Amino acid sequence: PAEAARLRPDELQLSLNAARAAVDVGAHEEAIYRLNRLAECAAITDEQVAAVLAQTVVKAGKSKPSDTHQQSSNQRLLLKVRSLLQLYCSLEKNTLDHWNNALYFERACGTKAEVLVCLEGRLAAIRLSSGWRVEAQKLAELSEAAAQLVEARLEAEAVTHKEMLETAATVDALLHAASEHLGATEACEELRMLKTRLARHIDDEY
Repeated sequence: PAEAARLRPDELQLSLNAARAAVDVGAHEEAIYRLNRLAECAAITDEQVAAVLAQTVVKAGKSKPSDTHQQSSNQRLLLKVRSLLQLYCSLEKNTLDHWNNALYFERACGTKAEVLVCLEGRLAAIRLSSGWRVEAQKLAELSEAAAQLVEARLEAEAVTHKEMLETAATVDALLHAASEHLGATEACEELRMLKTRLARHIDDEY
């Protein structure tokens, strides 16, 4: 498939097949090159291949190789996968799978600030779905995402008053919308608790 894609770069499916084949044989940088090209030139993404690449980097990070060449190779791959995940999230901000992949990756390999960006993006993607306003299970997923964002915000360094107020406003808006049909659910009560916790934190810290 890789050779076919080189001969016929205009055939997008061939390029995508080449990227998938490259991952299958461990040619990760080749796969990333092709995935970047597809995303940048044709806005085509593949969250499943991206997930495999993220898992590869996380696994490599846990192995802690003593070989300096392998360490350098792992670090290079880490940066390239991070760049690909960020590209996917920027191209398709509303696609939850992209944010889940990025969050998984950054929780294992990134900083608190990078995790926070992913949590914000994930919550925004969930929020765009209307299902959480009327379905208890989907509201529970949104409430959990909001709780994780609030926790990360509270643990972050040098958080400004404005940032905390923005987070509090987001939780308040979610609670208001959820209360219309699902006010008696456990998830809605969790949003109320988040609102109270944020209000107390803002009063105490600012």
